[in-house]
Amino acid sequence: MNNTSTDALELLTGIIQINKEYYQLLHEEPQQEHFAYFLASLPEDLQSYYLKKGFKASKQSTLFIRFILEYAGIPMDSFLKERLDIVGYRLWQEQDSYQETLLKQIRKSA
Repeated sequence: MNNTSTDALELLTGIIQINKEYYQLLHEEPQQEHFAYFLASLPEDLQSYYLKKGFKASKQSTLFIRFILEYAGIPMDSFLKERLDIVGYRLWQEQDSYQETLLKQIRKSA
């Protein structure tokens, strides 16, 4: 592997590790109350999806966990911005933005 590939791999590994640390901030089991707030925040198509999955199955969803952490005042954006260098943070933002775009496309096609 050349240096560029090694650097990119190290950058991605760092982003993944810090994402993992963020999700590990959830120290308490999600509650049914959280699930109700989460569902209310979603568009109808995603509400239906998570209702079908149910509360118990949704507890491991990164979208649900992120909602709980953000609701508790721990925004993922700030968490990553504090821990990543500029290049890593911008790469994460692009990836996060891409996922949001995909969600919007899924909503439109549903």
